[in-house]
Amino acid sequence: MLDNSRDYFVFTAAIFFANTCLASPPQGYPANPGWDMDDPVNIQEAREYFSDLYEALDLDVPFDHYEFTFTNPRPEMDFLLLAPAYELFSALYADQIDSFGLELYSITDLINDNPVVAAQFQEYVTTGNLSTDFVVQPIAAINHLILATDASDCYERIGLNSFTIADTKVKSTELVVKACIDTDTDPDTEPDGPDPFECDLDIFVQRSLFECMTDEGLYLCDDETNCLGRFDCEDFATSMALWLLEQHRDEYPDMEVLIICVYWSCQVESYGHAMPVVIIDGKYYLVDPYTGEFYGSYDSIHDAMSKAYDLYAPSICDDGSTPTPGTPNHYFPPNQPPIWSPPWWEYLDMQQRFCENLTACCIDSELLVAPSSLDCPNPSPSDLPQGCNICDYVPAGVWISPGECGGPCD
Repeated sequence: MLDNSRDYFVFTAAIFFANTCLASPPQGYPANPGWDMDDPVNIQEAREYFSDLYEALDLDVPFDHYEFTFTNPRPEMDFLLLAPAYELFSALYADQIDSFGLELYSITDLINDNPVVAAQFQEYVTTGNLSTDFVVQPIAAINHLILATDASDCYERIGLNSFTIADTKVKSTELVVKACIDTDTDPDTEPDGPDPFECDLDIFVQRSLFECMTDEGLYLCDDETNCLGRFDCEDFATSMALWLLEQHRDEYPDMEVLIICVYWSCQVESYGHAMPVVIIDGKYYLVDPYTGEFYGSYDSIHDAMSKAYDLYAPSICDDGSTPTPGTPNHYFPPNQPPIWSPPWWEYLDMQQRFCENLTACCIDSELLVAPSSLDCPNPSPSDLPQGCNICDYVPAGVWISPGECGGPCD
């Protein structure tokens, strides 16, 4: 059991032993608050938060994700609130997911598709309890038993309050696991020389104007004491993905873009980051909206994820510890997990802020005809996407404020 997670350990080893350095965030970018996953206050409040959220979903009533007040600073990524649960469930259902292969079926996909797993996940994130049944889910129950008894070669049990076997069921409370590191791996490589798609991708990534909007302070808000719905890394990644899909849809109909969510744990706190990955013809390209750059091509998704860690995870944490990679996740925009906080376009103030920043960047004509940073022929202005429209960065049908932003998107 748990054999299908081998690729994950090869991947984490490549990250962990790579020559990593902390990439400089945009100038003036606020510090990404870490999240102590072992803090009892954080654990209890996260459970209360998700209990309130699931109750609202069950009743089909609105839920304000930012109305709930945490004692400690809330992490930028909701993914960090759920990372221990994703880690555990990725181990339980390793035989049913494929986070790094051609199918790209993650634990969040399984939770969305399987009502039994979804119910278990809800129970775990709201109470810390987990129950599996040898009759209904034999492999998951065996994996549960292996994890609870700390008998896995792949995962280390780092937390457990109680554990019982009754009839056909395995039950545990407060079970927390962490992936072990496999050192037997080869470093990733990046092929040389741009092809026509890479030339187009380079121009379109630059032409998205996200680098300019970052410099304009898109991630900020007017009231820093109550900065709710801030344009965070997931918002940057999702909107860049939607922009690329909109611009490339006709010329490259087989192109896909997904959002990867990676995180790493220091001695006390954990940190994370989200970035888009472009997939075409079996090749993977990692895009950094902050800098207007892309990296690749890569032959696998875990090589692209490894590059994301290389860019944003430090070799040494501020507390002096060595960061440990956690189990990554992904989603295809705009279909992020429904229990995460809503995207930026659902907040009127962030719509207006985006439009203000986009307008300011569109005024600069030099940005609209920026030459390729690669050894590519520079396109004529008529070949470039016109853009400068908020509808290119959001899903079709999203309601957009008719004031500053110009109305609904078709």
